[in-house]
Amino acid sequence: MFLGFPLNRGVNARTMTMLVTAAALGLGACSQKSDSPAGPEIPANPDPNPQFTQAAFVFDVNVAKKTVKIGAPTTGLSGAIGTAGNGRGTAKDLNAGLQGGDVIDITASNFNAGLPGVNAPPGKIRVTFDITLTNKLSGVQLVRPGGNSNVPFPTPPSLTASDIYAFPYANNVTTTTGGATGSQNEVIIVLPNRGAVETSDDWNGDGTPALSGSPWNWFNDTDCAAAGANDCYRYEAFGAPLGPLASSSTQTVGYIIDATVSNFRSLILTAADLQNSGPAITATVQARVSSPQIGVITGATGTIAPGGFSGVTTNAAAPAYNLTIANVTAGPARTLTLSNLPSGCTAPAGVAVPAISTAGTVSLPDISVTCSALTGTVNGTINVTLAGGLATAPSLAGASVTITPTGAGLPPVTISPSAAGAFSSSAVQYVAPSGAGSVSVTGIPASCTPTSFTGATAANYAGLTNAAAQTVSFAITCSPAPSFYQAYSTWSPVTAGTNAAGQARQLITISWRIDMSTRNDATEAATDRLNTIQFNSSYPTSRLQILDNDPTSNCAPGRAWTIFTVGTATPGVLVPGAVQAGTGVANSANIPIGSCTFELLPGAALATTAALSAFDVNIYNSLTTGTINVSSFVQGNAGTTTIPTTP
Repeated sequence: MFLGFPLNRGVNARTMTMLVTAAALGLGACSQKSDSPAGPEIPANPDPNPQFTQAAFVFDVNVAKKTVKIGAPTTGLSGAIGTAGNGRGTAKDLNAGLQGGDVIDITASNFNAGLPGVNAPPGKIRVTFDITLTNKLSGVQLVRPGGNSNVPFPTPPSLTASDIYAFPYANNVTTTTGGATGSQNEVIIVLPNRGAVETSDDWNGDGTPALSGSPWNWFNDTDCAAAGANDCYRYEAFGAPLGPLASSSTQTVGYIIDATVSNFRSLILTAADLQNSGPAITATVQARVSSPQIGVITGATGTIAPGGFSGVTTNAAAPAYNLTIANVTAGPARTLTLSNLPSGCTAPAGVAVPAISTAGTVSLPDISVTCSALTGTVNGTINVTLAGGLATAPSLAGASVTITPTGAGLPPVTISPSAAGAFSSSAVQYVAPSGAGSVSVTGIPASCTPTSFTGATAANYAGLTNAAAQTVSFAITCSPAPSFYQAYSTWSPVTAGTNAAGQARQLITISWRIDMSTRNDATEAATDRLNTIQFNSSYPTSRLQILDNDPTSNCAPGRAWTIFTVGTATPGVLVPGAVQAGTGVANSANIPIGSCTFELLPGAALATTAALSAFDVNIYNSLTTGTINVSSFVQGNAGTTTIPTTP
């Protein structure tokens, strides 16, 4: 009967006596009549082979805390260790068939404990977690066990498949006695396979029928189905060869436990042979790590797991890679995670690192990190210089300054300058280390033009930080505002009338005039006299047409022009034209040009504008008796109206 397993290798005789005594007291109590539930049944199986036990990885599973602590054996079994056994696995001519912590590292992740009876028998719980094997040796690969001796040991489920294996050699429930504390009151009961902790079918080999994970005779049983067979264990198969310093695929294993079990221990053996493979295959993994908010990420740690390979990001800017992780060993796909990021930055999801099978460089996709924005201050002044006899600077009330940081996703900042032209914003985001951006000014008075910029380069800046403001100032020159002749279109009210056939119609008239007193051309010595004028005037064809489609009869000059015409070649556009021969029309604030009358077409109410454009205007030149074209100095003022609904 086994009452203390596993015991620390340094346990002395006194400690052993205490353990046996504690166990005996517990068993004696169970033999007395009591209303208390019966204690655990001590298994009748023989003790585990201590040599195998020493080679086992100890998995301490805490269901309540959802943790798996793994203790690695110092060494495995290397070299023949004899044939004497004690019934639980007898060693046979073995040659490094069971590997220990000096060769293999095992990591666990993704712990899960289901509800009682869910994917488990009634009153039972299925516990699963993932394990990964890592070859800790360089220049040596792990291959199928049993190939280095005349008599394969341990006997693998397949002598042809290239796999290495892990299998649970013993499962134990940990209990405690009375109220005693400390390591010396621990009694570990070794249960039979049908006990409170059983290996589940999650130990399923490689998932194929050929290597299904069903109980396999690893040692000296001849028939796993025979009564009393105790060397048959489920197993998990991992692809081999497992190269030097490489990690296996991550695979799920599990157990079926009583609902009352809160923690248990599983001893797991790893079966593999060692084979020289030459130098370890390693690669360099590189990536660009940056943030839209703060730019290149420096000083962060990138870690590839499993394996624990890491590197630290530098300030190298794209297209260079600022994260380089060297000497990443060959192995299956793994994950790169970031840590030690700058304050205010959030680590992104893990980045997939593809499987590595050859030496070289693996370039990952760019990694974007979301960070709190960095902000600094950009200021400056719009300096105004007066010219052309202008005595007073025009108002900057309509001006606005837009500060645009350089960097994807960084928002521009728009502010209004003061009356004196000063502007400043402390909310300008920037990307380190460039701290670059640009400043633009819009809405300056029409009589002003930019003449120079001061700052880093033109209207740009660089080097912005939260401690270093940047100044970008503008110089503009303002002259007297240019003057314009003012042309107007005006709609009349809608009136009742008739067409040429005497039929009732609703009528509306548009008229045009020009004010020549608002400008005095510098090249004309006398007051400006209008010689010719032509322009476009729009109207909605959906609701209006010239009365009787007859502009000759229904368009009229506004005064006694030498020539007056209205062009109608383009639907929706009238082209009035007027000529005054000789010295032109005397300067006046109201020179009527002409008008046209429309009839309303059926339709819903419509707001419309008679927009004026394409001016061609000439004034009389008293010095040459010719004309001066002043078309660019004419402004159109469009009349608006609402055409009522017409049935």
